[in-house]
Order: sequence, then structure tokens, then C-alpha cells
Amino acid sequence: MRFGLPVMLGELLAGVIIGPACFGIISVTQPLELLAELGIFFAMFYAGMEMDPKELVEHTEGFHGIAEFPFVWQTYEPYAPPLQV
Repeated sequence: MRFGLPVMLGELLAGVIIGPACFGIISVTQPLELLAELGIFFAMFYAGMEMDPKELVEHTEGFHGIAEFPFVWQTYEPYAPPLQV
């Protein structure tokens, strides 16, 4: 039966269920961590290939202030005078 959801969502759910977070069928080892990091890399690459740059720019116009605030805060906060309470 198909639910109309992406295949990657099912793969992530299966990994959570059989991994150490839920039933612990698979334990964490060094080679498994390497495969997991490669899997994340390829998942992000696949997501990037599916994106349309024009659509991405259209959806990010309202987020510039939200994205710039932490950068400005971390840059200038060490130089701010301490608060007098």
C-alpha cells in the first residue's frame, strides 16, 4: 500500500525503529557511523538536486532579518557593555 509519502521518510523511520533509539536491533559502530554520515551527505545532495533555485529565492525573501540577527548578535555582543542590574 502506498501512502503518497517520500521514500526517504520511510527509510528514516525504519532507521529510527531498528536503531539504538527505539528497539536497538542495530548497535552503533565506527563503520556504521561512517555510512550514516555518507547517507546524510547523499540525502542533502539529493534534496539540493530536487530544488528549484528560483522557487528557493521566492520563499526566502521574508527570512533575511531572522537569518541575519544571530550573525549580527554574535559579532557585536562581545563588545557590548555589560548590563547594570
